[in-house]
Amino acid sequence: VRGNGFVASHAIKLDFGNTGTIQTTSSYDKGSWTTTFTINTQPYGITTIKAHGSEEAYGTLTILPNIIFISPDAGTVGTIITVCGNGFGESRTIRLEFGTTQTIQLTSTYAEGSWTTTFAIDTQPYGKTTLKVHGDDQGISAEGTLTIKPEIILIYPEKGTIGETVMIKGNGYGNHEPIYLVFGTAPTREIGMSTNVVGSFTFTFTVDRQTLGTTTIIVIGEITGQSVLKYVFRIIPHLTMVTPTIGTVGTIVTLEGDGYLMNELVR
Repeated sequence: VRGNGFVASHAIKLDFGNTGTIQTTSSYDKGSWTTTFTINTQPYGITTIKAHGSEEAYGTLTILPNIIFISPDAGTVGTIITVCGNGFGESRTIRLEFGTTQTIQLTSTYAEGSWTTTFAIDTQPYGKTTLKVHGDDQGISAEGTLTIKPEIILIYPEKGTIGETVMIKGNGYGNHEPIYLVFGTAPTREIGMSTNVVGSFTFTFTVDRQTLGTTTIIVIGEITGQSVLKYVFRIIPHLTMVTPTIGTVGTIVTLEGDGYLMNELVR
């Protein structure tokens, strides 16, 4: 802020909006002066600056809305996000728009135009997603971003034998994105399907021949390159053949099985 026409070498106070004295300074020997101050938390709009010493002078500046805090700034579907802002109208209702969701939360500002609220990330595709906060009655808004990340949300069952059919559900991948599966030591396999418009999917696969134990499951998005790894499915052993199934004393019986450890002694 700069001014002139004041008494030389005289103390000057700056009032700003509802703040009585936000800064003090002194005029130079010719009555001019320069100083700075930081806009403090006050409501949106044209706000008066009053400079006064032995004389008074007035000016204005406009306080604009702002999102000052988004935490965390990345998360999977369902993550609770805390958002804070200021520079909105006094005691007004504001609306949070997130990505494709026009209203994900409503809240109210405090007397000084600031606010804090939370919301849960809903099911939308992977990536940096716009969070827009609207003061609809005043026609004002502010924007920020946060990143939606992929997640495997269900593996069922979580254990089984070779040949078992396993269902996987996930979200946070790309819109209509082809996905691939890596299961344990098996090569990457194409699922032959894509996610839906909001980046979620459900598919099944068959457990192939691998050794006993907890096995990694990785789902990879072909376009985004995003992947999620889970150590969830446990392969358990079972007998696959007993032959013959009947016999007399002395009959030789052959057993076959899978799902055991490699080179394991079976008794």
